[in-house]
Amino acid sequence: MSFIKINFGASFVKETKRMSAGLIVVDDACNWRAAGCVPGVAQDAEKAEALAALEGIKWTVEHQVLNLQLEGDCINVVNAINGWNGAVKWTTNSIILDCLELLKCFNKWECVYVPIKTNEVTHLLAKDANLVESSMFWHEELPLLLSSIISEKFDVSQ
Repeated sequence: MSFIKINFGASFVKETKRMSAGLIVVDDACNWRAAGCVPGVAQDAEKAEALAALEGIKWTVEHQVLNLQLEGDCINVVNAINGWNGAVKWTTNSIILDCLELLKCFNKWECVYVPIKTNEVTHLLAKDANLVESSMFWHEELPLLLSSIISEKFDVSQ
């Protein structure tokens, strides 16, 4: 059974409420499939992380993925997606519910916590998204700098 793994992370600027999601997509053979960054607005860092998870799930639904592994470094969001009531603030619950609704599209899914160091590349992507007004995704070819960072951090092929 093949699956797609998405690492999600977010950047949040408290003063402006700007947030951005960073996404790294690899397949079960550790081959790079895509990367993206999505700018937006959020009330706090937790909500930004939940929105990043939602963006990752949306991407996989759009690309008709059947089996999904989500990896994030915000333990509250990971726990909430895994069904722990009260894991996130009530203001974040609606985003978690959107995630759970979309996760019904998959044959199998799991959401796991990873240390922030493991998720470093998603945060680099997210910080870059703070500089743009619209979403950016790379499917075929990554910019050279991003390519070398992803290869090093995720030990994946391109």
